[in-house]
Amino acid sequence: MSTAGKKDVRFFPTFQLKSIDGQVIRESWCQQRPLSLILFYKKDCPTSCLVTTLLKELWRERGVPTDLVLLVSQDGAEKSARTVAEWDLPFPVVSDAPNYRLSKTLDFDAVPTGYLVDPNRQVQGRFTGFVRQEFQQVLETLLGANQCPAPAGLETRKGIPAFSPG
Repeated sequence: MSTAGKKDVRFFPTFQLKSIDGQVIRESWCQQRPLSLILFYKKDCPTSCLVTTLLKELWRERGVPTDLVLLVSQDGAEKSARTVAEWDLPFPVVSDAPNYRLSKTLDFDAVPTGYLVDPNRQVQGRFTGFVRQEFQQVLETLLGANQCPAPAGLETRKGIPAFSPG
């Protein structure tokens, strides 16, 4: 899992973002499980669509709890709500727009960017874009830490590229 980026983030910052259903989600969200995936995405990014769709399919196939993943939209609240409905996303979704405070604090280069975060807000891994082997490792780490069944290798799934830039 890549941890390189513009800014070496060891601890995930504190945050307070409103979900599309009106709830306020804070960094304490990460304390509810051994490891969480916080994934930044944007609707108009094809790689974001690939990653969120793949997550949705894998979660439904495996019956994994959806609260292991927090999606952070870089679109406004209305567009985020439309995207959740259009993509049929089962995960909690918050919007970092229009101020992008959390995104700016993390200072990443592109979406999708994901962070594996433990209950102490320590970043256990980070990725940007999609590299099939790296994403498989992210899934195995996340699901293993939460005692959930890991999916079979992504190379067996049809239509999944080996690489897609963010």
